[in-house]
Amino acid sequence: MFTTSILGEKAIMNCGMEAEVIEDNGYNDITVCFSDGYISHHRSRQQFNKGSINNPNVNRASILGHKKMMNCGMEAEVVEDNGYKDITVRFTDGYTTYHRERLAFNRGKISNPNCRIISFVGRSKIMNCGMEAEVIEDFGYKNITVRFIDGTILKNKRRDAFLSGSINNPNYDGDSIKGTIAMMNCGMEAEVIEDYGDENITVKFSDGTIKEHCSRHNFFKGKIRNPNLANNHSLPQALIYFFIHKYFPDAVSNYRPDWLRNRRTLTNLEIDVWIPSKKIGIEYDGRRNHSEETQNSLEKVELISSASEIEKVITILERGTIVHTSPKHINYQLDYVSEYNEYQLLLKQLEDTVNAILKYFDIDDSIVINDIVIKELYYKIDPVEYRKIKVDNSCGIGKKRVLCSILGQKAIMNCGMEAEVIEDYGYNNITVRFIDGFVSHKRYRHEFKTGRINNPNVKKGGVDRTKEDNEKWYASRGYQRQWSI
Repeated sequence: MFTTSILGEKAIMNCGMEAEVIEDNGYNDITVCFSDGYISHHRSRQQFNKGSINNPNVNRASILGHKKMMNCGMEAEVVEDNGYKDITVRFTDGYTTYHRERLAFNRGKISNPNCRIISFVGRSKIMNCGMEAEVIEDFGYKNITVRFIDGTILKNKRRDAFLSGSINNPNYDGDSIKGTIAMMNCGMEAEVIEDYGDENITVKFSDGTIKEHCSRHNFFKGKIRNPNLANNHSLPQALIYFFIHKYFPDAVSNYRPDWLRNRRTLTNLEIDVWIPSKKIGIEYDGRRNHSEETQNSLEKVELISSASEIEKVITILERGTIVHTSPKHINYQLDYVSEYNEYQLLLKQLEDTVNAILKYFDIDDSIVINDIVIKELYYKIDPVEYRKIKVDNSCGIGKKRVLCSILGQKAIMNCGMEAEVIEDYGYNNITVRFIDGFVSHKRYRHEFKTGRINNPNVKKGGVDRTKEDNEKWYASRGYQRQWSI
């Protein structure tokens, strides 16, 4: 039986207050003390790690101080919160409304009679019918005029209907987008070859792959993915690793070192591309996942700034992403984002950025991003050949490989025991080995990354060993174990 005591650990709970483990009697029996002195007994370690231990002295439902854009087009802030059905909100123009519901605030349904001063003119949005519309006139909350990309103009529409995408184009027939070509977010062009309705179109990718039963909305959003694409990276991140690995064979993709351990979740944070020989990491921040500051991103900056294991982190940022600065940060700002109508411009600028990074490393060479590189990088290979490939960091640019492989990675599972990936045949087929020798086959990568692979030899809620016992257990089997609480 093997478990790891978490006595003395501290973490921020979801209620927003810090808690410390003051007793640990097993997996399902720990006692935590909040910073206000409240003590909660007989909780589980998993609840502590997930931050789901509640403090009754903290009103979790309170939304005091929250800000949100209302459907009328004006931002509002909660200035008083006296309960679920009694909040007071103040708009940016100073107008205050009383005795409203939290639900109405969260849905943006609190109106301001003065909101005609905020105009929607110039805003554009994909409607639910799959066609983009732009507001060309705005006479108030219940009276806007929109123009679709086919030239159709509709008057006397509501702002909330525009925001929810529920304005339909009466001239939009079943075959209206047949033959339309657009760039998908995966980086490949697609053409609509059949259109049987809003939820049933057939698209053909530039490599000849045909995908049926797609929606028009996903087509215009660029969310239709080519089933032949092999990895889970965004195309820009995959391209960066592709070229960096050419010049630095020791480069590692999706690196999760122990010195990037999140003190709140106890999981290791990730560097997109890590070059051990240079002690330099490379990050690609897309607007979809990095447009807002998060607790993890702030802690990641703090850990990188204080870690001696990393000298510099090069960050490539799409337009509209959060920018972090420190003596270790080198930032390259892009003017475009990973969306179908900007992808070609983005890839061209990414090419220039990668060449600038090579110059930073004093490499007198340049790269070119073209269809040949993308095909070599992004296509699946035959399943039989796939299992014959030795996935390592020594393969050259012309060899087949799986960029998102996690072969060799180690992590602590939720059961408290360390496991290592010893085989990686794809996203839903990895093999892990625990340090006690138990091997688990055909698991998912995300199960490994979230610590959800169990070892039947570890009994939950059993009698804990002390920290010293665990260290002796490791030493007796020849393991070097670093404990961090």
